[in-house]
Amino acid sequence: MLFTRLDYSLKDIGRKTALFILHFSISRKRSIASRVNSYGCLCEGVHEEYVRWIKMLYQKPSSVVRCSAGTSKRFPVEVGVHQGSVLSPLLFILCVDTITRDIQKPHPWCLLYADDVMLAAETREELQAEVQLWKERLQRYGQRLNIEKTEYMECGAKIEDGTICVDGNDLKKVECFKYLGSRIASTGDILPDALGRANAAWMKWKTTTGILCDKKMPIRLKAKVYRTVVRPVALYGTECWAATKTTKQVLHAMEMRMLRWSMGVTLKDKIPNEAASFGNFCVGDFAEFWGFNGNINYLIGHARADTQDTSMYIDLK
Repeated sequence: MLFTRLDYSLKDIGRKTALFILHFSISRKRSIASRVNSYGCLCEGVHEEYVRWIKMLYQKPSSVVRCSAGTSKRFPVEVGVHQGSVLSPLLFILCVDTITRDIQKPHPWCLLYADDVMLAAETREELQAEVQLWKERLQRYGQRLNIEKTEYMECGAKIEDGTICVDGNDLKKVECFKYLGSRIASTGDILPDALGRANAAWMKWKTTTGILCDKKMPIRLKAKVYRTVVRPVALYGTECWAATKTTKQVLHAMEMRMLRWSMGVTLKDKIPNEAASFGNFCVGDFAEFWGFNGNINYLIGHARADTQDTSMYIDLK
């Protein structure tokens, strides 16, 4: 869904029209402030027996505060959900989905994941009215839209000046924002996302250098560690990329540097990547177990947005 929205923004840029996107978070400090409202939301589509069991968990709840000076007296907790409970995220999602069901637009104009919401519209005025409606609806049920984490972005050939405001507060306007671990740019380019994936892979790489850079470790073990630990981080979400030569080169260069480093090949050796990957040099043996001849681009998706068989057209039906 996320990259469907990205494909749609690319189509808008091609048509020289604008697309307005807003990303905000629902503050969890006051999540489910009233349990009466929570139980009412649970009754929508949840079996009555389950609701009764959940009510039993919240009968006269109490808590204590423990610090270096000792433990405080037990005091009642009248709002919120149990911290650390596996049911708490589910209760939060059910309540948010119930109270906003009638104002949610079809995908991909409205995307929800946990406490993150992404809204999109074809005009700035329409998006401002929509986010104001969300804020009022959440506030009515004891929740709050986090203005500080709200980001506004415009996609299109011509980006207008200014931003939108909620209750007199101007929202932060950005050219790229992060949603569900992926970066969406106002230009529709996925290069920022590719760079972010490469940086995340290098961070994971640093935690495994004790194995990957150890000359005593067998090649098979290094290959297995890379394929199961490092490569999935670099390939997160790439199945739906409309990959370009530039984005492919970013990940390919990242992988080749990791491959050469694991085999102890440096620039002083003056061995080109082609020879190191597919030649008779020992790195070629490592590439054989590395997977797909050491070429990470084999796993990158090639999403297309020019036919009616794509997910963009299917989701917009």
